[in-house]
Amino acid sequence: MGRLINRFRPYARILLAIWAFIIIALAIIPDLPVLKIGGKPLPIRLDYPVHFMEHTLLAFLAIIAFVTSRSDIRVFRITLLFLILFAVFAEMLHIVIPFRSFEYKDLALNISGIFRGTLIAICAMRDKSRRSV
Repeated sequence: MGRLINRFRPYARILLAIWAFIIIALAIIPDLPVLKIGGKPLPIRLDYPVHFMEHTLLAFLAIIAFVTSRSDIRVFRITLLFLILFAVFAEMLHIVIPFRSFEYKDLALNISGIFRGTLIAICAMRDKSRRSV
């Protein structure tokens, strides 16, 4: 996993910028249909896992792009703070977009995805540091 992270790191910032643009573009589309599975008694909304997964990837890319070692705790905290602020901003955009609404569930899933993506990136980087010892 360490070699993959090292090969991937030079492109992580570019991919992060593209992915952040895609998230904002999806957030500003008015009247975006919500896909559901199931019937009327208990429909399962598919936008919830989408929120979670898109922010998981966002956090993974950000941590790989900006945090280079475990001793870089200040950069890690700033990156995590900006990720959470980005999630809040992306969800608050729905307040001003017609036919869209701010939802606390979406925000909670965004932030949960950020923590999951951060954990995955940390585990990938820890694996890299253990093998180099």
